[in-house]
Amino acid sequence: MKFHHVFHTYSAKTPYQFEALRDVNLTLQEGTITAIVGHTGSGKSTLVQHLNALLVPTEGTLKVAGITIEAKKTPKAVKQLRQYAGLVFQFPEYQLFEETVEHDVMFGPLNFGCTKEDAKKRAHEALTRVGLDASFYARSPFELSGGERRRVAIAGILAIQPKVLVLDEPTAGLDPQGAKAMMKLFSQLHQQGMTILLVTHDMELVYEYATHVVVMKEGRVLTHVPTSTFFETPIEGYDLRLPPLVRVIQALKKKGIHVPYERVKDVTALVNYLKDIQRWPA
Repeated sequence: MKFHHVFHTYSAKTPYQFEALRDVNLTLQEGTITAIVGHTGSGKSTLVQHLNALLVPTEGTLKVAGITIEAKKTPKAVKQLRQYAGLVFQFPEYQLFEETVEHDVMFGPLNFGCTKEDAKKRAHEALTRVGLDASFYARSPFELSGGERRRVAIAGILAIQPKVLVLDEPTAGLDPQGAKAMMKLFSQLHQQGMTILLVTHDMELVYEYATHVVVMKEGRVLTHVPTSTFFETPIEGYDLRLPPLVRVIQALKKKGIHVPYERVKDVTALVNYLKDIQRWPA
C-alpha cells in the first residue's frame, strides 16, 4: 500500500475548498498493526478512505494490492479493492441499512459472489466473533445500542474476509470491557495474518496494540516508525498525550531503570519485569 505524492482536496474551486491531504508519501506494510494518529482534521480518515477507492487522489497516485489508483479516476478493479481492504467507519450507522442484523452482515459476502448459504454461514461466524449471538440475527440494527451497532458494522466487514482491516475509532461507543474484547479480537486477527490499520485518538490503544505509528498533521505525514521507536522519542512536538504507563516508564528511565517498551504493555507486565530484574523485592 503505497502513496506517492498524494493530495486530496474537498470542494475544489468553491468557497469551501479544503486540502485534506498534502503531498503524502507513505508505504504501509502488510502484516502490521499500524496506528494512524493526529488531531481532528489532520487527514486520518481521508487517508484510509483512499485504500479501497472510496476517495481517489486529486493529485498523485497510490498502489494497493497491485492496483494503481490514479488522480481523479475510479479504478476498474474497485470491487477487488473493497474486498482487499475492508473499512469500518467511525459512525457505524453509515454502513448499516438492512432490515435485520443477519441480512446486514450477509450483504457483503453476497455482493462478492457467495451463495446465500455461505453468506449466512460467514455472517453467523462473524457475529459470534464480535460477541453477538443468535438472539441478534432477526433484530433491526437501528434498534441496537451504539456499541452493538459498532459490533454489527465490524462483523459486516469481517464477513467479507478482507486482507486488510481498516478501523476508524473502533472502540468509540464501547464500554471498557467491550473495547478490550474488540482489541483482543483485532490482535488475534493480526496474529492470524491480517493487516490492521487503526485510526484512533486513544494513545493507550496505540501503545498496547500497534506495531507501527503514523502521525498526521494538517494533511501531512510527520513520521512513520515502529511503536517502540515512537515512544522512545519526545512526542510533545506532535501535541499528543503520552499514555500513563509510558510516563511511568520514562520516569523510571530518568532514575536509571531501563524498561523495554516492547516487553511491557500493561501495569502487570511492568510489575513482573521489575521483579525479574530484582529492583524491588517480590
